[in-house]
Amino acid sequence: AVVWRAAELIYLYGLRARRYAAGARPARPFRGPFGRWSHARITALLREAVARGKAQPLDLEFAADAILEAMSPPL
Repeated sequence: AVVWRAAELIYLYGLRARRYAAGARPARPFRGPFGRWSHARITALLREAVARGKAQPLDLEFAADAILEAMSPPL
């Protein structure tokens, strides 16, 4: 049962990755105080990484949404 659940989660993450690659954006379920803080913090860290040359320029808002979405799987 554990192996099946792990395979199911990998499949779901693969679906999300394909949607993100196609340009779909998450519905922004992170609207509470902690979600807004987390989003702002991740965006700031990504902006700093780009400024220092540690990451390629990217859509910071989208990247923060994708990271938060990946960390919050529907269980």
